Amino acid sequence: MTLLRNPHDWYSDLGGGASASALFLAKKTDGGGLTATGTNPPTASTIVTWDEPTKQDDGYSISSGEVTIGSELDGKWLLVNIQINGDGFNNRTQVVVELQQDTGGGYSTLIRSSNYNSRDSDQNEGTTSINGFLVQVSEDDKLKVMCANNTDGAAGVYGTNGCFWSMASLA
Repeated sequence: MTLLRNPHDWYSDLGGGASASALFLAKKTDGGGLTATGTNPPTASTIVTWDEPTKQDDGYSISSGEVTIGSELDGKWLLVNIQINGDGFNNRTQVVVELQQDTGGGYSTLIRSSNYNSRDSDQNEGTTSINGFLVQVSEDDKLKVMCANNTDGAAGVYGTNGCFWSMASLA
């Protein structure tokens, strides 16, 4: 498969009526569910849990923050985008986000991103993102997003605006 780029989006050269499948998760409730302190890399206790999916096509099931891949997506490539929004930190804070995959032998980190979301009490919002990451999946694989903040002070909370995880199969 070759990935091609036009000015608006990515598409594959598979052709022939293949259909894409998508999942979009967002954090709509504010606060503590995304909070962690002083851990880099994130630990198992900092899995991001999401509200009900905004969009959930066949091939994805979600439970306690873990997405399990169904037979519909076996062997497919997924285009993954993740964004975590930090809010209310009062000191220099680095937010670390990881995408992890379990193919049957336990979770391993596929990609990690970090950013200083907060500098001081006047500059206390920001985002950490993973954009345009490709991962090949098989039936029964599990994916999850881990998050932590590494801070010199007390932990803040994560805002609801801007926290999301989207995946789309490349048909």
